[in-house]
Amino acid sequence: MIADVVVLPRQIGSDGRALYHDTVITFVKEFADLDVTASFADEPAARGWIGEKALGALAVNLIVGIASSGGWDALCYVFGRRFKSAPVRVRAGRFKQTASGTSFEWYEAEGRGEEVAKALAAIPWELDADAQGEARQLEQASETKKDS
Repeated sequence: MIADVVVLPRQIGSDGRALYHDTVITFVKEFADLDVTASFADEPAARGWIGEKALGALAVNLIVGIASSGGWDALCYVFGRRFKSAPVRVRAGRFKQTASGTSFEWYEAEGRGEEVAKALAAIPWELDADAQGEARQLEQASETKKDS
C-alpha cells in the first residue's frame, strides 16, 4: 500500500545513509494525527539527520511525495496551522499514476507557513480530462483481471 505522504531525504550521505532535515522528525506522527498515512522513505537504520543552526534558520525544510488529495490537504493544514508564521520551505511531489506509467509533478514554496499553505492549496488536485480517462482505463483493466 502506498502511503498518502512519504517524507523524502534531503540528500544521501557519503556513507549511503539518507539524510533528512532535523525539522521533519515529527512530521510522520503529525500526519498520522490527521488520519493520513505517512512514512519516511527509508527505514530507521538507514536514516541520518542534518540541521541548520544559523540565525533565521527555517522552522521546517521538507521534501515530500504526496499520493492523495487527503495527503495534500494535510500538508496544507500542517503548514497553515502549526507553522502559521514560521519560515518554512517545502518541495512537494504530487504522485500521478496513468496508463503510461507513474510520475511526480514537483512544486516548491518558501515563506511563512500560512503563505505556503495558501500557495499549495491553490494548486488543483483534480485530474485533467486526459488523466481521468487514463485512470478509468486502469480501473477497468484492474476490474477485468479480478473477474478473470
